[in-house]
Amino acid sequence: MDSIDVIELANMRLSMLKLEQSVLAKNIAGIGTPKEVNFSHVLAQLDNLSPEEKSNFVQQVNNDIELFAEFKSIDANEISADELVAESLIVSGKYKSLAEGLNRKLDLLKTAIVGNR
Repeated sequence: MDSIDVIELANMRLSMLKLEQSVLAKNIAGIGTPKEVNFSHVLAQLDNLSPEEKSNFVQQVNNDIELFAEFKSIDANEISADELVAESLIVSGKYKSLAEGLNRKLDLLKTAIVGNR
């Protein structure tokens, strides 16, 4: 897998986390029906594809992440604000870590291409 594929995969995961965070924020604010978002089927499908198919699939997901998301309504009485905030912090931490890793990867690519100026 080359660096471009890793960057595309990281972009896809960042998009997933961004949508998950948006859904959590709406749940915390009490906007609309509480719901959760799930991407397990996307990741499972990704495992069953050839490298070329994976690249095309990741591009499709990146073009419209909401099209591939599964939304499930949840009972507002079964969740607490504290649980939602904790989950939001976890998602935020994952996003930050992945973004930092991606920035490091891009810096390495830049250094390899133009040198250390």
